[in-house]
Amino acid sequence: MPESGRVPEDETAAREAIARHLRPGAEADLLLISGGASVGEQDFTRRLLEDLGFALLVQGTKARPGKPLLVGRRGRTLAFGLPGNPLAHFVCLNLYVRTALRALAGRPEVPRFQTGGVGGGVGRGREPAWRLFGRPTGFTRTVATCSRRCAGAVRAISPRWRWRTPWSGLPRGWATFRPQPRSLPGHGGGVMKIGRITISDRASAGVYADGSGPVIERILAEAFGAEVEQLSAIVPDEVPLIVAKLRAFADEAGCDLIVTTGGTGIAARDVTPEATRAVLEKELPGFGELMRMQSFAKVRTAILSRATAGTRGRSLIINLPGKPSAVRECLEVLLPAIREGVAHLRGEDHGVKH
Repeated sequence: MPESGRVPEDETAAREAIARHLRPGAEADLLLISGGASVGEQDFTRRLLEDLGFALLVQGTKARPGKPLLVGRRGRTLAFGLPGNPLAHFVCLNLYVRTALRALAGRPEVPRFQTGGVGGGVGRGREPAWRLFGRPTGFTRTVATCSRRCAGAVRAISPRWRWRTPWSGLPRGWATFRPQPRSLPGHGGGVMKIGRITISDRASAGVYADGSGPVIERILAEAFGAEVEQLSAIVPDEVPLIVAKLRAFADEAGCDLIVTTGGTGIAARDVTPEATRAVLEKELPGFGELMRMQSFAKVRTAILSRATAGTRGRSLIINLPGKPSAVRECLEVLLPAIREGVAHLRGEDHGVKH
């Protein structure tokens, strides 16, 4: 297992170190790169892999600790861009690299299942006399299983579970289930409609392809499951055109969620916040504040963003940045609030008071 040791935060030195393991006839089967996988000014692992001909298969993970993560392939070489944080690095090694090594050796991992208890209990106060709740078992005290004691435990468990030790009287026993894609709380099986608007003079003129739109589409499809209908549009940086498209998606198409990308800076043509405020009925400044706070830790110029959010009728409207990497970063922290906000606008009160 050849090693390159520690490489300084210099793009040229890092490129040379990686290229040494890609020489013809001596290509590595597995290439591990620690650090530089995020989106900061000195994080160039993603760019180096793409420049060296790697097709990026994975560009992030929701595991915490574990992010950021990159996985790419070039010929016979599988490359991992791992986080520099020791704990996150350890998690990625065990979850992803170990699995890849076993697969390369012809010994794939046996699929794992989440295991939790489902039981009945006597309610207190205003709770029902009997209720079902989730309960972690043994060492599997994950957030998912622990949270189900107080949340909608039975609804959260996939319909693929099966009872192992049924108990007469109450439906009680251990449930084994496969983790499923998260869907909108209280969704009720209906289709969620999402409108996506890319705001860019050059993209609308065909000068370059829309880079952020497909990223938004993929992230939201994964977040809300299969029952999602997505509408898209590309418009130039003109207030009347942006306003017209926002109104069409909210009033005519009836979108539950409308996201814009681009035009949130301070350049003369950046007018997305002005157009958005022109159609909002209630502004939600917390979305913009959270995005700026999340991005500022890595990119100091994030404070120049003027992104905002709010509601129009039953539609939640959010301005996202224009860069694909910033879109991924911001959507990840916004998703819990998006789920809750859309559910409230659809009249599905989950008892959360603010």
